[in-house]
Amino acid sequence: MTAGSGGDPGLRSALAEDLGRPVELRRDVAGIQDLERSVLVTTEATRAALEHDLDAELDLRRFRPNVHLEVDARAWEEHEWEGRTLRFTGGVVLRLLHPCVRCAIPTRDPVTQAKWPELLRRLDAGHARLFGINARVLRSGRVAAGERVTIG
Repeated sequence: MTAGSGGDPGLRSALAEDLGRPVELRRDVAGIQDLERSVLVTTEATRAALEHDLDAELDLRRFRPNVHLEVDARAWEEHEWEGRTLRFTGGVVLRLLHPCVRCAIPTRDPVTQAKWPELLRRLDAGHARLFGINARVLRSGRVAAGERVTIG
């Protein structure tokens, strides 16, 4: 993406200033995700455990999940689900691919954009920078809040 292509013309310079290095913006025709045609699944147990480790409130929006599960699983267990399948009672089926290695984006507050580098340092030190698991949609549809899911 270049200035004038519909994006903010000051975005490149703002990013370069914030990152302390030159930035080139390009449009990814496959979408904005790091892993094309994927969804990110997170769990409440892991969010709560990280919040406890940080001793601070942790807004889930920092991680931009597509699906957030409240399941009977221990914190960080989703990183062991690679190759398994999530089946929602409404018919949606996801194939779990691999744990998601996090970039610096979650260090930004989703409302104020204030930086919180300790979040990424803590993920890096204790969890190999992982948070959540990437998945592919095998059967699409809507997932409703509170819908039951099985992990097989």
